Amino acid sequence: MSIRQQYLKNEWKQYPFLEGKTFTVHDLVQHFADLNSGKKNLKSEEFWVAGRISISQSQNEIFFSIESGNSSLELLFSKDCKLSAQYPNHEILKSGDQILIQGFWNEIQIEGFDVRVHKIKAHQIKLLAPALAEYAIPHFSYKKSKQWAYFLSLIRKTFGVLDFTEVQTPSLLPAPGTEPFLDFFKTEFKMGSFSKTYYLPTSPELHLKKMISSGWCRIFEIKKCFRNGEVSEHHQPEFWMLEWYRAYNHLDSLIKDIKGILNYLKLHWPEPIIGFATLKETTVQELFEKHCGFQLTPKTTHEELCDLSKKLEVEISLNDSWNDIFFKIFLEKIESQLGHDAPTIVRNYPPSQAALARLTADGWADRFEFYWKGFEIANAFHELNDPEEQLRRFEQEIAFRKKIKNESIPMDEEFIQALRAGFPPTAGIALGLDRLFMALTGTPQISQTRAFTIQPKK
Repeated sequence: MSIRQQYLKNEWKQYPFLEGKTFTVHDLVQHFADLNSGKKNLKSEEFWVAGRISISQSQNEIFFSIESGNSSLELLFSKDCKLSAQYPNHEILKSGDQILIQGFWNEIQIEGFDVRVHKIKAHQIKLLAPALAEYAIPHFSYKKSKQWAYFLSLIRKTFGVLDFTEVQTPSLLPAPGTEPFLDFFKTEFKMGSFSKTYYLPTSPELHLKKMISSGWCRIFEIKKCFRNGEVSEHHQPEFWMLEWYRAYNHLDSLIKDIKGILNYLKLHWPEPIIGFATLKETTVQELFEKHCGFQLTPKTTHEELCDLSKKLEVEISLNDSWNDIFFKIFLEKIESQLGHDAPTIVRNYPPSQAALARLTADGWADRFEFYWKGFEIANAFHELNDPEEQLRRFEQEIAFRKKIKNESIPMDEEFIQALRAGFPPTAGIALGLDRLFMALTGTPQISQTRAFTIQPKK
């Protein structure tokens, strides 16, 4: 049995309480600076600080430090500061142990003129919790967590400046939407003999629109959303969505909102933002001309797209639909070029991709997508408010889901009722907060924006 094991078995008071007012390392440093206030002498009063110990060795010297949160300090032990009368501390302690130490303010060593704590001396020590196993959360840091919290606070402040109301919509939905290619998470509510299937939201869109139809004008929601069946560098099955809606407005107002968000982030972000430039606007038609040498129109035929794919050497299949071919060309030849030199708005999509958007007078889907640093970040619609046209599109999507053998789902009849009650002309947008944060901070993978991820085994 090792010395450490003997101590833990025979001498250690298991999982003791903290003593008095205990500081984290960060709070200790801050409190010391407040106490000092430029004075040279401090009273000989005790403090307690807790954290995780780190031990390293160089030749015959052993170095200790104590860490909590994102801060650390060098640690010295006074001669009489021992866990055991029999053994030195370094034979009992292990890197990763949680410890509590007592020190005195007038023994803190500082460096420079900014009263920054450099070393602390311990006169008493307690082992709070030994490191009995290895555990770490990969690809994530305390700093990144602080950045994310600050990022969300800035987003909320932006919408406060824009005079929006933050709202909440349900996370258990009787009908999740009808998008043909989305896979849903579902669960079951049970109460006695009653049971009902509910779905987790892929987006809060339909419920936010119901609120617009009921009289709200400018609303936003920050919501955890769920989409099944995909894990990639830019997507996790659960993710953060920011959606906002402006009744009696069109897409230009949403573009102004995006500019406002970007400018507010630039103004308040504590570090320089790389790749920030004036927002650019373009159209799908202009992009096809620039990157493919092709004049795309709302009436471009399936045959014409097939010919273009051959010319561009984009591989397609015999059974590919018009939209299949369009997306293959767009993804391979265009999308990777977007948003690298500046945040970019792409407007006017083919009418077959209108989804919940109106059509422009010249036949394009009145919607845009927002790209930055290679990320597709947001999708905006001049919202369809014709209930009969919306019903027709829902029915088409449900039929198509059945054709491609995707799980059948119910239609949200309440949403159609809300449109029939009179839904005003409205501009709405869904923005992936994880991806905006990735673009802002230069984070390449969505798994690095959170502590816990889903990673399927290969």
